[in-house]
Amino acid sequence: MKLKKIALFCTIFALTPLVSCGGEKENDDPNNNNNNNNNENQTVAVKGIDLSIDKNEITLDEVANLTVTFTPSNATNKEYTFTFDSSLMSITNNVVEPLKVGEGEIKVISKEGSFEDTVNIKIVEPEEDIMVSSEELISNLTSSPYSDEMETENFYGLDNASEVGVIESKMDDELYPVPEDGTVYKASDYGITAENLINNSEKLNVLINDIRNVEGNKIIEFEDVIYTFNSTINIKDISDLYLVGKANTKFVYTGWLTYLNASNTTNLHLNNIKFDMDPAPTIVGTVKEITDKGQTADIVLSIPEEFDLTDPIYESWKSTRQISYAECYYDELADWYVPNRDGNLFYNNPASYGIDDMVYSDANKTLTVTLNKSFAFYSYKEPEIGTVASIGFTVYEFFGFLFSDCENTYIENVTTYTAAGMGLRANGGKNMYLNRTNFMHNPDSKRILTCTADIIHTAALEGELKITNSIIEGSHDDGLNIKTYYTRVTANRGSKVIQVSQTQSEVAVGYEVGDTVDVYSSDGLEFKGRFVLEDVQDLGGSYILTLDGSLRNATGLLVGNHTKATRMTLDNCLIQNKRNRGILLQARESVIKNCTFMNVNMGAIQVLGVGDQFAEAIVPQDITIYNCKFLNSWDSCRNFTYGYDGKSFPRTLLNLEIYNNFFYNGVGVDTYLQGVGDAEVRNNFYYKDSERAINSTGNLIQLSYSDNVSIKDNRALIVGSEKEVNFVGEGTSLTNINLENNEFLEE
Repeated sequence: MKLKKIALFCTIFALTPLVSCGGEKENDDPNNNNNNNNNENQTVAVKGIDLSIDKNEITLDEVANLTVTFTPSNATNKEYTFTFDSSLMSITNNVVEPLKVGEGEIKVISKEGSFEDTVNIKIVEPEEDIMVSSEELISNLTSSPYSDEMETENFYGLDNASEVGVIESKMDDELYPVPEDGTVYKASDYGITAENLINNSEKLNVLINDIRNVEGNKIIEFEDVIYTFNSTINIKDISDLYLVGKANTKFVYTGWLTYLNASNTTNLHLNNIKFDMDPAPTIVGTVKEITDKGQTADIVLSIPEEFDLTDPIYESWKSTRQISYAECYYDELADWYVPNRDGNLFYNNPASYGIDDMVYSDANKTLTVTLNKSFAFYSYKEPEIGTVASIGFTVYEFFGFLFSDCENTYIENVTTYTAAGMGLRANGGKNMYLNRTNFMHNPDSKRILTCTADIIHTAALEGELKITNSIIEGSHDDGLNIKTYYTRVTANRGSKVIQVSQTQSEVAVGYEVGDTVDVYSSDGLEFKGRFVLEDVQDLGGSYILTLDGSLRNATGLLVGNHTKATRMTLDNCLIQNKRNRGILLQARESVIKNCTFMNVNMGAIQVLGVGDQFAEAIVPQDITIYNCKFLNSWDSCRNFTYGYDGKSFPRTLLNLEIYNNFFYNGVGVDTYLQGVGDAEVRNNFYYKDSERAINSTGNLIQLSYSDNVSIKDNRALIVGSEKEVNFVGEGTSLTNINLENNEFLEE
């Protein structure tokens, strides 16, 4: 709008003390007693006026607020006028709105006594957005897993490009400090020292047991040294215990076992400790020779001096046949090795053997790995000489940390370099908080694997799970597996009464009066209803549940406990260099934000509810994923449900929001939705400059079995490919789908 260059002076009259420019009538004089009839008609004269402004400089898209104060505060007549340049600004209800750039004065004049006061204001242009080219934007977003403090206009789709990815400055945040009050126990006073190579574990266990009943905080302090442990630290039936190290405190274990086993604890803290094993359950080697024997192939690996495979512990894999072999490639951005999905990824489990044998030659420092080509899950490809391979001599036998029925567990600034199985396992319990809890490769070692199974695995953890400012990398299986379980209806005992039994023996799902439960069919997880429990009878392994509504023909249906499902926050974490998934999430009311998923080979994020043979899920609901980077990963963000027969129904996974994320060269479908309802995918940016990254369907986003889904304001840039790419692929059983303003950008 053009403004006439005519300077007019505007006068505003406060007609009554109750209008906003004059303020409310004040009666705060302690000598003014409204109940005193003698003073009811007394007039208090104005002796002065004061004008203040909350901002002396504003931009054209801001406002300023004026405050008028009378002296005395109980003056009777509080009427006043403003004078100002009406071509520069307007004033309504004491709010200054700018009209153009310039400087001016605002004067207030009291009606009684003509007292005056003034303030000055400067109006400036707003700072212009820094416009970067698409090439600069991609370079900024992909040069690091961390966020870049760039400012861009919203023509790339993103709400805010500067907020995408891990915020590096937060990685040092301390959230759960050690309290100053409590009883301090110096580890060295109890014989727990760096020099003790035999029984530090025994002495620490004795100390923990002895102080179990001490009131208040119990703080065990460790020195800035390396401690040797030969058995598990056991913590049971204790509250308010802190194990606290210093900057370089390190626990090194001489066996493949669990570092710490805690059960029935409350307010347990681990702070400032590093964990490692020697000898390590994982090694690496470089392919030196290959001999093809038809049904098998011998891969001869050259083994670094770091690993002494003459130690008899390395022969223990033969008793369980649990082992993994993964060929890796070096990634410049990660500056480390990544399991190669196009290379050989073989492993053993009780049902199938991908690795027939391993023979070590100490004279040649070589390990010959015999791969069975009939292994069902991967096809053999002859590796190139010089290929780096990672070996895990265990898979699921142990846990780095095992927490069973623990409440309010805190782990901060704890780094684990390897675990002979899962990194951290929580069975049941309530509330777990992990900050700067890293599972990462040791910079002083050539090892690639951190954990030989999942890294963080929680089963039926009730309440909050907060994982912040952490690095999670390099495991054989999932980076995070956050789940609970269904129970199955085994009998109807009335229109409102059902009997349920556990679907697995791993962790028992419990119920209490007042819990809210959701009921689904097993064939497709079709939603059948939500109920509140009015009565619960525990039969030991099964329950009789009285619902607040009728549920007919319920036998065989699946029941999930909404109240006790995990509520997870994954904030500012780097998940990278993964053979399997980044995170498998089966939770409620959960958030994944400001995370970077880099080089994840099988689903960077999988939010899913399934009714398969594992029975290890509750259908997720109310999930938000935003401000995340997905770099060079497979099937970056998959959100889906299905029953035991693979069938899906719409409106199973409800209330899903995915926004302000950056997808770079993801192989497969970047955003996948199946069985969802009430979902929104908006303001995401998709970029591909690799033929391999464009899947066979050519769809960036894939929909099926979904209702009430909005996909809008997303952008994509496809560079140097002649393959046809579609923004959205629409599959079966779709209703109420809104596709709006999704655009491909020009190169």
